[in-house]
Amino acid sequence: MFVGIVSNFSLGKQKESEVLKNEIISLSEKYVRALSRENTDIVDGPYAGRFTAYDLKKTMAVLLESMLERLSRLENQVHHVMNVSNSSLANLTRPLLTEQSEDSIHAEDLILGKTEACMLTEQDKQVYTKCEGKLEIDTNDDIEGLMKILVDPNERQGYAWIRMRIRKMWPKWVLAAGNLKEKQKLEKRRRKKILVHLGLLSKQSGWGFAENQFKGGPLGELVQWSDLICTLYVLGHQLTITSETYQLEKILSQLPAANSPCQSRTDLPVHIIYTDIVGLRQFKRYVKGGYGKFSCLLRIVDSFGTEPAYNLRMYAKAHKILTSWGGQDLLPQQFFTMFPHSPDNSFMGFVVEQHLNDSDVKGIKRENWALVYGKNDYMYENATRVSLYRGKDKYLNTIKKRLEVHGTVYVDEKAKTKRSYMPSFVTNHGLQKPEDFHILLRKSKIFVGLGFPYEGPAPLEAIANGAVYLNPKFSTPHSSKNIQFFKGKPTARELTSQHPYAELFIGEPYVYTVNMHNDTQVLKVLDKILQNKEFTSHMPYEFTEEGMLQRMNAYIEHQNWCQFQKQEAKWPPHSAISFVMGADGQSCKDACWQQARSMKQAKVDCSREDYVADIFYPGYDPHSNECVFQKEELLFSCEALVKSET
Repeated sequence: MFVGIVSNFSLGKQKESEVLKNEIISLSEKYVRALSRENTDIVDGPYAGRFTAYDLKKTMAVLLESMLERLSRLENQVHHVMNVSNSSLANLTRPLLTEQSEDSIHAEDLILGKTEACMLTEQDKQVYTKCEGKLEIDTNDDIEGLMKILVDPNERQGYAWIRMRIRKMWPKWVLAAGNLKEKQKLEKRRRKKILVHLGLLSKQSGWGFAENQFKGGPLGELVQWSDLICTLYVLGHQLTITSETYQLEKILSQLPAANSPCQSRTDLPVHIIYTDIVGLRQFKRYVKGGYGKFSCLLRIVDSFGTEPAYNLRMYAKAHKILTSWGGQDLLPQQFFTMFPHSPDNSFMGFVVEQHLNDSDVKGIKRENWALVYGKNDYMYENATRVSLYRGKDKYLNTIKKRLEVHGTVYVDEKAKTKRSYMPSFVTNHGLQKPEDFHILLRKSKIFVGLGFPYEGPAPLEAIANGAVYLNPKFSTPHSSKNIQFFKGKPTARELTSQHPYAELFIGEPYVYTVNMHNDTQVLKVLDKILQNKEFTSHMPYEFTEEGMLQRMNAYIEHQNWCQFQKQEAKWPPHSAISFVMGADGQSCKDACWQQARSMKQAKVDCSREDYVADIFYPGYDPHSNECVFQKEELLFSCEALVKSET
């Protein structure tokens, strides 16, 4: 009889609790709907508007959680009573405790700023695909995870050299990430889905990078791609790496319909796409009419850069400078260069490899050697293959008067009958492994440039190993006007030497720029180098692992061109920007470079304003105080200059 009464009483309580629970939920729903209607036009977020009732929401959250917790306890008690009809009366007096984790987080805790530590399982990632991208990320030191991504799509083994370089340099990447974390906060970042498409390795490119990577072929581009992949992975982003067209098309097939009137960026399978000009062409062929909507995702690895005049197709066509590489209609900052040619483009760079540690260096004696820069005994001149050494006998003979001359030229065993222009006095070590090449640099006093290849990584590697770089100066600057190599490249930049960066940004005593046809000057420079006996290492910070991580992280976090509404740029901050006045006939780049040394800032008052779409603007006439602003943002150019009429 007693048990029956208790049961009826408990059922009644259970019904009451259920009704109460439903009423609370219903009232809460009505409250939220009413609050939503009242604040339709108010920006969301804590304290975002005057009438968002954020404090009331916090209070309600705590009260609701407390009430639900009490209801849960009451239901547990009723459930217990219903299942103890055959138990002794003593069981009814047993304490009924709800199990609760000591680490559980309550609404009140969240308001006070506490967070709950949790991990996404692999199943969670598959079910909730967008969740991982919203989590803050840390750096990644799991090299095997990267190797699983860098799997060759076919038998050509295009990634072999890249994998080799990454494995050798990995400890330094991890160390650099740790050092950077101590200097700046890397925690408050979101993981981005990044596609890296190496078009130069595709079969369609026809360039043979994959086939020649271990036969003396050009490695500068592979160096940059290797370091880019490392940087993105170490920074903690989610990578997909492709090199063949069918792989790219598989990813791009996940893009939402290009004819959508309002493109939803949350639906995109990737947030950023790094590719080259070959990959860009493949991208265009696939997305076709959708290029304008998805082009904001692109970052183009472009060794020599693209100037605004060549980039805007309509302008380039009108001025008859349209090339097969230009006319891409991207923002100039979307082109990433190997060296900092111009502020128009973004400087990506690479990492100067250092194989030798302090203990290795102690056992290597500096010999009276001059090591010649060049892995192949040829260059291309007017579309024909020409020996790199042809016409350099006199120059090398002059160097031979002071030092032994050595080389590292690849010898094709199948082509021994072909004539070589390498002088007989050059001791050729053949194509070297990177670590062996660095030992040769450490043994050498001078690294000799022959005028080609242009702007490669090897001179910086030489300087890092203490060898002084002899940089050939061009009496007539090399450009697309007079050198076949630059034909079709979307830039009018004129190279005054084989390595302008080494000439302008490093200089003596690590770099000496000389006229290799002037024997007297060459001997004078050699004597100065040998007398000074300064063969110390030098490494620019921007070409270290830490420097590249810092720079690329800034780009990833701040460069965002996929916005529905045009907004004023927030980066670089206004506090970091100053205005300078260039001289008549001087480019913005040269004006800034010159005045950065004197730290002068320009102040102008405009008597009249006008807007013109041309590469020469913005501009200012000091005589009339007239200001002309840029009408087309794609034509902002730091390289353009108006030649003086006098």
